[in-house]
Amino acid sequence: MKYWTLPHDLEFSGTDEDDYHIHAAATHCEADLLLTDNDPRDITTSENVHYEIICPDDFFVLVTKSASPRMLYPIIEDQIAC
Repeated sequence: MKYWTLPHDLEFSGTDEDDYHIHAAATHCEADLLLTDNDPRDITTSENVHYEIICPDDFFVLVTKSASPRMLYPIIEDQIAC
């Protein structure tokens, strides 16, 4: 199993010091999207990061827009049946 440690010298511009690990992990794995319900400023106030912070609602809108109707209709039918 591979383990890695957080880089403690990574620049952090977020407003919540307790969210440093989130920024460090997103930076370390070169994430494109960071899905969180946190205020984005908690994690970074810089626009010079390679990841985009996206809230769950916006993420599901993105998924819905990119999914074909053939995939969505069974999901909708299943939700209605519940």
